[in-house]
Amino acid sequence: MVRDLRFQTRMAMAVLRCGRRRVWLDPNQKEVIAEARTRADIRGLIAEGVVKVKQAMGGGVPVPGPVRLRKLLMDRKRNEKMQKRENRARAIEKHHTFLREEYGWVPKQKKPYTPRRSPSTDTH
Repeated sequence: MVRDLRFQTRMAMAVLRCGRRRVWLDPNQKEVIAEARTRADIRGLIAEGVVKVKQAMGGGVPVPGPVRLRKLLMDRKRNEKMQKRENRARAIEKHHTFLREEYGWVPKQKKPYTPRRSPSTDTH
């Protein structure tokens, strides 16, 4: 009986440089895979075709390089944040307008910031 192959899967992930979901272990060769103890053994199994990498999700669509990807993600993130801020500000203003017109409500003013004095710096 073959025990689970978590150790071999983890080593295959490191050798193949991919995630757990992309590592494929041949179900007919479990005994052979269970005997693998080192990275060299895993490399041998990869060469034999017992351990393989599944194709990436998305059908192998080309992905931009790391620098371009980082810039793309930052642009997208910045845009989403701006959109959320604008929508939130617009919604708050709309709500305040409704309250002013219906109930004559005036929004509470924020207090100006005054820094706290620490007890050690007091000279009293």
